[in-house]
Amino acid sequence: MNIKQVLSQLTPNLYYALRQSLELSKWPDGRDLMPEQKEIVLEALIIYEHDHIPVTKRMGYIPQQCGSKSSKQHASTPDTIYPV
Repeated sequence: MNIKQVLSQLTPNLYYALRQSLELSKWPDGRDLMPEQKEIVLEALIIYEHDHIPVTKRMGYIPQQCGSKSSKQHASTPDTIYPV
């Protein structure tokens, strides 16, 4: 079973539990997340968010400031797509 198949069965409650675990670096039972586990959880969350969460609600979303110099520079350029 690949990660896409596993994530297709991920519920919103499990998503939020994984997100909180990553934020706290601890599993819900209090055990520490190991570095390898953090990487796997982060990858799972990114893939899940891409398919199920609006852009403005994703981890790390930073809204552009109205009237800021950078938002004016990027207003006419299309969104850049970075390979995962």
